[in-house]
Amino acid sequence: MGNCATQLLSQAVEGYAKLSNLNLRVYDTDYGQLNEQLLDPSSEVYSFNAGIILLWLCTEKIYENYLDMPLPSRSSLADYCIQKIKRYYRTADKTYAGVL
Repeated sequence: MGNCATQLLSQAVEGYAKLSNLNLRVYDTDYGQLNEQLLDPSSEVYSFNAGIILLWLCTEKIYENYLDMPLPSRSSLADYCIQKIKRYYRTADKTYAGVL
């Protein structure tokens, strides 16, 4: 899952799994659904019951967020990103009841 298009990454992971004889299913969300999927415990990603959630945050989107921030706030971009990732993790950890 990511904040950008992840279809090619998903295909690459699935292809590598097949080449390596790994029994792997990949769930890929629609574009722009990262927050909706990760912050809603009743979303499809949690119904998929994944053992691992791979999160891809593309630098281009982070840079766009940086440009949208008021100048005095830009120095806190890293803190903002870390807090967002922690929110994702806390929701996933509660939903999977400590399996992560």
